[in-house]
Amino acid sequence: RTYEKGTLKAAAYNNTSCLRPPKTNDESKYYITSSFHKTLRNSLLGHYGVFLQDEWDLLEKMIKLADEKLSVPITCKIRVFPEIEKTVKYAKMLEKAGCQLLTVHGRTKDQKGALTGIASWKHIKAVREAVNIPVFANGNIQHLSDVQRCMEETGVQGVMSAEGNLHNPALFEGCSPPVWEMAEEYLEVVEKHPPCSLSYVRAHIFKLWHHTLQIHQDLREELAKAKNVAGVAEVNRQLKQRCQEMAKDESEWTKTRLPFPHWICQPYVRPPNIAFTSLCSSAKYIKCEQCGNPKGNKCVFNLCRGCCKRKAFKEVADCPGHGLRFKTKALKQCNSDTGGGLTNGTVSTAVHDPL
Repeated sequence: RTYEKGTLKAAAYNNTSCLRPPKTNDESKYYITSSFHKTLRNSLLGHYGVFLQDEWDLLEKMIKLADEKLSVPITCKIRVFPEIEKTVKYAKMLEKAGCQLLTVHGRTKDQKGALTGIASWKHIKAVREAVNIPVFANGNIQHLSDVQRCMEETGVQGVMSAEGNLHNPALFEGCSPPVWEMAEEYLEVVEKHPPCSLSYVRAHIFKLWHHTLQIHQDLREELAKAKNVAGVAEVNRQLKQRCQEMAKDESEWTKTRLPFPHWICQPYVRPPNIAFTSLCSSAKYIKCEQCGNPKGNKCVFNLCRGCCKRKAFKEVADCPGHGLRFKTKALKQCNSDTGGGLTNGTVSTAVHDPL
C-alpha cells in the first residue's frame, strides 16, 4: 500500500519546541499531529503528551503557533477527562486554537496498563456533537464490526485502533490470519525499509504472538535472545511448524478459552479492574528500588532493566540477569590495548567508554 502523505507526530513541551520537528522536515510530505494522549513514563519526565492535559493556556499557544507557521493541517489526539462537560470544553478550545482534525481516545490518563478498562464512546459522541471539525474515535476497536458500530454510535468520521491492530494487523481487512503469516509479512517490511531497531521488532512480535506464547513459552526466550531479523524469522519458522502440527489435532483448538485457536490473530482482553486491585494488594512482584517498576527477577542490583542498564554503564559493571556485560567488554578492551590497563582484576580509568 502507498500513501501520498504520512503523519508526522512530534513530542513538544512548549510553544517553540512544537515547531522544531516539522520545520526540519519537508512539510509537503506530512500532516502534523500534536499528541496529547500519551501516558508513558517518558511523557511525564519530558512533560509532554497527556501530562500537558491541564495546561490549557500552553496547549492553546502551541496549536495557534503551529497553525500560523506551518502550511500543512494540524491535528490533535487527546484523552478524555472523567467529566464529559470538561472534555467537550477541552476539545472546543483545541478547535478554536487551530486544530483541524481531532482524535479522541475515550479513556482518561489513569486508564493504562492493567487499569485500561473500557473506553467511553459517550465522551467521544459528546465531542463530535460539539465541534465543527472532523473527529476520529479511538478505543474498544477489536474487530472490524466494532468500526461500523463505533461510527454509528458516536457519529465520528473515522476510527483508529492501536492495541487491537497490534494483536491483529489484518483487523481492518476483516480477517484473522495465523500469527506466523502476519509475522512473515511484517519482517519483510522491516527488511525492505531499514533501519529498524531490533527492540521494536521484538516488541511487535511479542504483541502479535501474545496468546500463542502462553503455550510455547520456550519460544518467548528464543525470541528474546534473537540477535537480528534473521534470528526472529527462524523463531517464527519454529512457531509455524509447531502450530501447524497442533492444528491437525482438533482438541488443541479449544485448549484455551479464546474465541479462536491460540495461533490465530485475535484481540487481547485484559482482566477486569477488580481483579487488578486484588492482585496489587497481594504484592505479586518486587518493585525496582529506583523507579517503582517491576524489577528483574535475576537483576544483581534489584532494578528494572532501564535503571539497571544506566547503573551498570555508569559503574562499568555486569548484570547477567539482564544480559549486560559492560565490565566484561571493558576488560577485553583492556587486555587488547597496549600496556594492559588491567590492575588486580579492575578496570583502570584509562579504559575507553565500553559503549
